[in-house]
Amino acid sequence: MDTLYTGNIPEEYKFARFSDNSIDLFNEQNLENGEVYLYYRIPLYDNCFVYNLEVLNNTEYSTLTEVKTTNNVCYRRDFNNICTIILTFVIFGLFLFNIVTSIVRKGGVLGGLL
Repeated sequence: MDTLYTGNIPEEYKFARFSDNSIDLFNEQNLENGEVYLYYRIPLYDNCFVYNLEVLNNTEYSTLTEVKTTNNVCYRRDFNNICTIILTFVIFGLFLFNIVTSIVRKGGVLGGLL
């Protein structure tokens, strides 16, 4: 099973209930009938990481799936977008740096590579 990025959600919330558009994380594997539970809902409809803390008044007994969780940023769903934006800014910054230094030296510090 894949690892789920949970950001700053507490580590004990590792039992998941999956739906079409979200993942609900609970801190207990068995949900008893008539109990009230706090849980974190992670929506899956966008490519960024957000979550909500919600309350469940449970009406039926259910057993949840234990998932592997982490707060490592590399597991974010939008990690590839973050890397692409950083790379774009670095290339644009080198280009601007080369333009500014071309005033002092022909071709700039990078010698006309960009």
